[in-house]
Parts: sequence; structure tokens; C-alpha cells
Amino acid sequence: AKGHARNARVRLSTNTKGTSMTGQTAQHTPRSLKEAWAKMTEGKGFMPMRNGAAALGVPEAVLQDAVRGPNTTRLKPEFIDLLKAARDFGKLLTLVRNDSFVAMPVGEFAELSFEGPRGRGRGGPVDVRFDTSQWGSAFASIDSSKGATRRNIHFFDRCGTAALKIVLWSKDGDSAFDAAVKDYADPSPQPVSPDSDSGPGWQSAADFAKAEDVSAELGERVPAFLQAIIDNEITVDWRIPARASEERYVGPLRNLRARDDMEGWYD
Repeated sequence: AKGHARNARVRLSTNTKGTSMTGQTAQHTPRSLKEAWAKMTEGKGFMPMRNGAAALGVPEAVLQDAVRGPNTTRLKPEFIDLLKAARDFGKLLTLVRNDSFVAMPVGEFAELSFEGPRGRGRGGPVDVRFDTSQWGSAFASIDSSKGATRRNIHFFDRCGTAALKIVLWSKDGDSAFDAAVKDYADPSPQPVSPDSDSGPGWQSAADFAKAEDVSAELGERVPAFLQAIIDNEITVDWRIPARASEERYVGPLRNLRARDDMEGWYD
């Protein structure tokens, strides 16, 4: 969704079936995962690691850990300090997602506050909340696709599900990113071992859908509902939750477009 000068992009799926993999780990070794990932991505350019992890039957953090190398660094679980370091990255994209939504606003951490392990980062269209007590691991990566290079920091919850991804949106922050990776690199040889997601206290969009018995017709009705919001110029308060973070957008919706490359998904 785009409103005024703000670039707060939201991607949604009308598919009511989830695709995440949490708390489940197929029988793989780090080496076999790395080899499988290399085979999956060979000659295909960019592929979301979330999709690869689901196909391989492991949490995303486990696959991210398995591909550690020159362009992927495991970071110490000093999450609050890492978030504070991100203030020096300048312009950035903060990505929060669940099975049905992906929020991708571009702004900065002009304001970053904490009460214990819980915090909030704001700046421009970015308004993200997080609970670092539920986070389990973090990684830095440098990805290249279509001639562009992006520096990223990935935070995962204790079950290995993505909680927050920070993508540098300007080369002005490259040196600060490189310094943070050097300061917080974790050389531990022990593989990531996520918790099960069956314990108390966890709630996801999928759990809510099951509890509320969402109608199978919902996917067909959502686009018309959103288009009515656009046509009537209604201001929305849109919250996109993951299990250990949440992105918020307040403002108008300007455009709705079905994606040609992803059935059931809309920008």
C-alpha cells in the first residue's frame, strides 16, 4: 500500500493455506542442507530462503545457519545491541511477514525505544514492534541478484521462524553494517536448534485463522473489500503480525494490483 509520500508496501495472499515450517526439522545435516540449497538455487537466480526451507522440511533459521560462509555470518544473540547498531545504517527496509502478508516499508530507525526486551523502531513509514525475549538467532548476509547487492540482517524467533529482516537501502550504511558484523560475529560451530512451536504463549496468524474458523470464501472477498477502502478514501490502521514482531501502517491505501508471478498474491 502506498500513501502520500510514504512508501509502505504490503503484499498479501488470498490463499488461506499456510506455507511456513516451524518446530519441525526433517532428517538433514548442515552439509546436506547446504548441498540441497545449492542444487535448488543453481541457475535460478534469487529464491526466497523461506520457500527453500519449507520444501526441505526445516525451519528457515536452520537452513540459514547451514549456508554459513563468506556471505552469511551468524551473529551473537545480542539482539537489542544489534538493533541499536542498525540506527547507523541509514535508510533501510524492514520486512515482517507471515503466511498471508509481507510488509516492506522503507524508512529508518530514527526512533528506537525499549522497555525490557520489548521495543519499537520508527522512522518514516517504518513502525515495527518486537519482543526480543522470543528471538533465538540472528544472521548477516550479503545477497546479489540482477546486478544489485544487498546487505541484510535476519532475526529469527526461538522456533526458527523469521521475526524481522533489515535490508540496507543505501550504500551510505555499508561501512556501519560491515563494522556491526565484525563486532557481533558468532563463530560458534554448534548448529541452530530451534524450539518446538507447540508450547504455550505462541500465537500466529494461522492459529488465529483456525480459532476464528475463517470462511473459505474469504480469499475471494478480500480484493473487493480493499478496493472499496481505496474508492472511499478510508484511512486504515493495518497491523501485520509475526509471532515475535509486528509491522504497523496507518494511512490511506492507494493501489491494489494482482501479481502475475505469484497466484493469489496482491500488492
